[in-house]
Amino acid sequence: MNDKFTYTPAKGRTPEDQLNGMVSAIAGSAIVHDLLISVSGMLAILTSNREVIAVNDSLLKFLAVQNFDEIIGLRPGEAFKCAYYNAGSDGCGSSNYCENCGAAVSLAIAEAGETSSEKICALKTGDDSIAVNYCFRVKASPINVDGLLLLLLFIQDITDEENANAIGEIFFHDVKNIVQGLVSSAELLTKKNEKSELTKRIQNLTYRMYSEITLFEQMMDIGKKSYIATNTSIDVEQVFVDLKSLFDHLPIASEKTLVIESLLNSDTVFESDYTIVLRIIINMLKNAFEASMPGDLVTISCEVDGENIFFQVRNKAFIPKSIQLRVFQRYFSTKGGRGRGLGTYSMKMLAEKYLNGRVTFKSLEGEGTTFCLTLPAKGQVSLQKNISAL
Repeated sequence: MNDKFTYTPAKGRTPEDQLNGMVSAIAGSAIVHDLLISVSGMLAILTSNREVIAVNDSLLKFLAVQNFDEIIGLRPGEAFKCAYYNAGSDGCGSSNYCENCGAAVSLAIAEAGETSSEKICALKTGDDSIAVNYCFRVKASPINVDGLLLLLLFIQDITDEENANAIGEIFFHDVKNIVQGLVSSAELLTKKNEKSELTKRIQNLTYRMYSEITLFEQMMDIGKKSYIATNTSIDVEQVFVDLKSLFDHLPIASEKTLVIESLLNSDTVFESDYTIVLRIIINMLKNAFEASMPGDLVTISCEVDGENIFFQVRNKAFIPKSIQLRVFQRYFSTKGGRGRGLGTYSMKMLAEKYLNGRVTFKSLEGEGTTFCLTLPAKGQVSLQKNISAL
């Protein structure tokens, strides 16, 4: 796709009589017939207004539609019951959500007369309480059938594949980070022979590795609540110590500064599952460092309001508004490569399902981005300003 490509929203609908005429016209086309029976994946044939006028059996089966008439004239997001198809003034393809949808972008490129490259479409159906998430590989191409300019939309369901890739990526990446900490500690232990503190550090990192593996084993399906959270007393100061220990040795934090800003006294404790709390905060910090430039500050702070304790991670980068709309959507990612799109989703899911908490964010142009983990506060807390640059 041309780097200067600008997404064009879907506009207008084909009149019903004209739409029915197009359905009848292509029904007798040998080209259309051959396409529908030869494509192994899902295939939809659309008007230039992105309306369905023919689909193959694979797509009908996926949609659980018995009668093709039920989806004639619908746009793809409407046929698949995308959670956002009604967000725009003209249905699927017309809202701010759509400019980052792989299917909508592919179709816009095809409308311009070009064949799109393969793109990923992260589709969510239903509302948050009963949401089902899918991941599709899509490609669109224009085609002329007896003088009619039509669009071909090829769809492949890669949900299971992407889910496995993403979970594997998260797991091995996190374990790799912990192992890097172990290696660094072992090197220092050998050079300095300072057994006491460094031995404790190694034991702590080893315990974290064990906890991460246990968490992974019980969460092969990251959306299934099979993991049982174990609440322990968590020392906020120890959280900061562990974070400093980890990010001191990660390349992602190189040439950037982690600033810890605590509004709590040094012996503040609260109850929660330490493994999950640390995983969420680490993910927030990783995202902040990835979005930052050399020389930038990434700040983590902790404070309470009496009922809740807040861990906030701030950096100066701004998230575009169209991306903000889908930050927590499963499989959606602005980063290339396989196994992406579960980082921010997992942060929110883990906090809500296992910690009785929540993850939110705010991003303003000129001010930067702040992600916040909010947890129930248990134990005694008091305010004391303490800032350190690590």
